[in-house]
Amino acid sequence: MKRKALLMTLTLVSLLAFSLFGCGGGKTDTNENTATPTPTQAAADTDSQSEAEDSGDAAKDTDNADPDPDANEPAADSSEEQTPVEEIQGEGTTDSQVPDLSAIDTAPLKQDCVITAESGAELGTLNIEKAQVTDERDENNASNPEKVVVIDYSYTNSSDQALLLDSMSFKLVEGDTACTPYYAAFLKSPEPAEKGQSSSGQIAFEVSADFTKGTLVFDSALAGEELSFEIEVS
Repeated sequence: MKRKALLMTLTLVSLLAFSLFGCGGGKTDTNENTATPTPTQAAADTDSQSEAEDSGDAAKDTDNADPDPDANEPAADSSEEQTPVEEIQGEGTTDSQVPDLSAIDTAPLKQDCVITAESGAELGTLNIEKAQVTDERDENNASNPEKVVVIDYSYTNSSDQALLLDSMSFKLVEGDTACTPYYAAFLKSPEPAEKGQSSSGQIAFEVSADFTKGTLVFDSALAGEELSFEIEVS
């Protein structure tokens, strides 16, 4: 009985010792399970971190960059300033140059006067019918002349091409000055005349307060020669 009890005691002691030392030896150091990176891996990790930082810096630079200086500039205004009627010279009106009246043939008033092209072919006839002073003014014309003279005229076409004689074909000379044309809606505008047809129109000029007579010069780009007409108003 004593031997059996001794054996049981030894067995228990052995089990207890195995439990203590066996389990303790089976433990794994957590530090041993943490893998130490190799030099190659460390370099790769460093490069990846640098690239990430560079990308972040680039994004910040893009966000903080000054906007396109041209983006906020207002679009150029394509509209052009309109030139007042009284300041227009050259295009759309006669010039202020005084012609040499001594070199221009004088034609009678109220008669059909033949006008010719540069080739010598007859263009048609021109008739300066009358000249008179008017007190009427155009509210859209900023000019405020002392006196305005209106001249009525007509023409007949003898050529194969349509003929139009408008205000660009005439110039009024007062003394040694070319009078300024007066543009007004109440003036009759001429229409192009086909061969054998006639048309009529009115032209007006700003003159001095004491104007009584002057020289009307016909000088059309279509005609080969100039004509002058002596006009008088009361």
